[in-house]
Amino acid sequence: MSATPPCGDRRTANETTIHLVTTMLAALPEARSQGRLFIFTTNLPDVLDPALQSRCGVRKHFTPPTPAIRAQILRAFLLPQAKKYRLPLPKNGQVILQEIAKKMEGFTGRDIRNYVDALLNKILMKGGKHISRALLEEKLEELQQDERSLSPAA
Repeated sequence: MSATPPCGDRRTANETTIHLVTTMLAALPEARSQGRLFIFTTNLPDVLDPALQSRCGVRKHFTPPTPAIRAQILRAFLLPQAKKYRLPLPKNGQVILQEIAKKMEGFTGRDIRNYVDALLNKILMKGGKHISRALLEEKLEELQQDERSLSPAA
């Protein structure tokens, strides 16, 4: 869970997150008594506050998508945008997208969407006229490098 302080709020993001969790924990008993259902989602379940976790009745864990599903997600996000901006893919574009999706180990749908947005931004900012295999691979490597530099093990 993350939170950003409202504009003008002097609390840090961490203080705001603690305040948000505390407020939610205080509101849960009354909300439950009114029959309300809360759905919490996170990509980082290991960092959730134990007090919050103890109040969760049902937990559902989803594994990251398979390479085939990642390829479908990649096509679903990229192809409409490529058409919108008139950026053709190479002739063997579908095969290339499958290969790129295989390299996206651990990527979620949101990660893939962020990849497509970053790729298109890079192409359009440089005045590019097409989507090449080199650009697809270059942007993926940049994102993976960024991810490695942010990981605790780095």
